[in-house]
Amino acid sequence: MTMSSNNLIDQLRKAGIPVADTGPADRESPWYVKALQGFSGWFASFFVLGFLALALQPVVEGAFGAFIIGLTALAGAFAILRVARNEFLEHLGLSISLAGQLLVAFSAAQTWDFDVVGPFWWIMAGLQLALAIVMPNFMHRVVSMGFACMSFSAALFSIGLFFVPGSLVLLATVSLWLNEFRLPQRIHELHALGYGLALGLVAITLLARLGWLSDFGLQAAHFWSAWLGEALALMALLYLIVSVLKRRLFEPRQFMIRLVFFSAAVIGVLSLQVTGLVQGTTLLLLAFAVGNRLLAGLGVATLLYAVSSYYYWLDITLLEKSGTLLALGLVLLAVRWFVIRRPNNRGQHNA
Repeated sequence: MTMSSNNLIDQLRKAGIPVADTGPADRESPWYVKALQGFSGWFASFFVLGFLALALQPVVEGAFGAFIIGLTALAGAFAILRVARNEFLEHLGLSISLAGQLLVAFSAAQTWDFDVVGPFWWIMAGLQLALAIVMPNFMHRVVSMGFACMSFSAALFSIGLFFVPGSLVLLATVSLWLNEFRLPQRIHELHALGYGLALGLVAITLLARLGWLSDFGLQAAHFWSAWLGEALALMALLYLIVSVLKRRLFEPRQFMIRLVFFSAAVIGVLSLQVTGLVQGTTLLLLAFAVGNRLLAGLGVATLLYAVSSYYYWLDITLLEKSGTLLALGLVLLAVRWFVIRRPNNRGQHNA
């Protein structure tokens, strides 16, 4: 067992995939510790921002001064995170970076009003994307990519494309996770960007279902944006299905392939009423395709939120809702019995 493990490690290293030596000193912190680190860094950034505002009040009050100090804070955070080897330095660098981002955002808001159509949200999306790529820290990449997705969605919201950003982020998420091993030397960075995209997708779906459009004061969203958004989301789902079928993990029959594509089309049509249905389904299937439990949890949470929110806002009586749930449950049980039954029949026939 040890010999096979060593051979596997040698093969991975020859392929260019970095593999750390096993040992207590080389183990990374669990994901929940990193999540606590991100929350603590965000909370600490307010104290750092308050210190900068009090110490450099005459300079920070102006847009240009806030911009310069913000860029300086980002450069300092980059230097700290580059040499960070413990949790304390990572906390410090993350808090300074978030404070610098807030100062840059304040400077941009002073120049362009973020409540109207303008370049503010595009600038913030570009800044967050650049930080997600450049900053040498896993949690910083995740948080920055999530903020980049939300800023990008706000930019599209401001021009009336309310249903499009979530679908574009979904397409980017599927593309990244299906090609995560194309750059084995950057696998750690790609995972951080992938998690950030997934979290941004969940946040966009949540805000879209809560009606964030009214907060922007844009009631005249383009009516065709819903169709465009659902078409892009369905494209992401079909791209995932085709990629999985091309891997030849099993040999499905033509009937099962047609059933899969028909089910995808039905989900796309239902998603016109149930916002987030395609996103949650695609995330869940993507998690099974790449073997990622965290993505599976996000997909299940998105599906549950989409269906439960649609059920809550449905303008029918409770008796009709109960009958609908009963019928849906029976249909799902029938589909499960049908899918399980056919392979058994085929096996008995071959025997």
